[in-house]
Amino acid sequence: MSTQPDFFLYDRIGRLTFRGAPFFLLVTPGRLYIWKDALTDLNDESPPVPPDYEVDGGLLFCRYLERSRWKLEEIHRPTFELIVMSWLSDLIWQRPDVIGIPALESSGLSEA
Repeated sequence: MSTQPDFFLYDRIGRLTFRGAPFFLLVTPGRLYIWKDALTDLNDESPPVPPDYEVDGGLLFCRYLERSRWKLEEIHRPTFELIVMSWLSDLIWQRPDVIGIPALESSGLSEA
């Protein structure tokens, strides 16, 4: 299994935003984990930091499979990557059917 990210997002002026990023996301088919203003100076001895927000992956991603007969738990990695990229694009463009999920709204991710 790869330990590298599948893709990165850049800020409005083209900078890769890892250190000091307002959000860090871990995305799986089942859950989206969000850390807001996460610490970046942790070391190997630091205790695990639980996510600030968790969102059901079904709420976010199932609509991208509506026209197919696939279920979210049956898709392969490249398909899931495409779904996540589509979701992020829709979030960036503030598509109405993507925003409005309470955990995303309370985290501030939708506005960011």
